[in-house]
Amino acid sequence: MDAVVSTAWLAREIQKGDPGGLRVVDVRYYLDPTRQGRDAFRAGQLPGAVFLDMDQDLSAPGGGRGLGIGRRGQRTGTRG
Repeated sequence: MDAVVSTAWLAREIQKGDPGGLRVVDVRYYLDPTRQGRDAFRAGQLPGAVFLDMDQDLSAPGGGRGLGIGRRGQRTGTRG
């Protein structure tokens, strides 16, 4: 399966009503600290989408703001 799909393909899959393993994840991230991806997600998202926060869910502990990717072999926490 391709990592990037067209909006038309995604719309068709969402309209089917049976996601069949499809999971839409919103990982909006802004370099401007006054803007928050979670706020944008709450303002409007695709049906059934979930939000993952780059700093809290996908970065190494203590990494601070930004792409605090974990050290080699370190597992980062995510919500399931």
